[in-house]
Amino acid sequence: MKADPNYQAKWHNIINLFQISSQTMKQFSDEHNVKVHQLQYWLKKIKLSALQESNPFIEVKIDKYL
Repeated sequence: MKADPNYQAKWHNIINLFQISSQTMKQFSDEHNVKVHQLQYWLKKIKLSALQESNPFIEVKIDKYL
């Protein structure tokens, strides 16, 4: 089951705020009324989805007549 796009967008915003802050996870979580484990979960989820969206492979053409 996929998460609600609005909920995902909410967490993308929270993660962006956290990344530009100079706060620890605990400080940020307390200030923004989220749990540390939620912040950790969504950080990991967003990083993994970004890695999956980017293609880590490059095309290599091989000349069979060396």
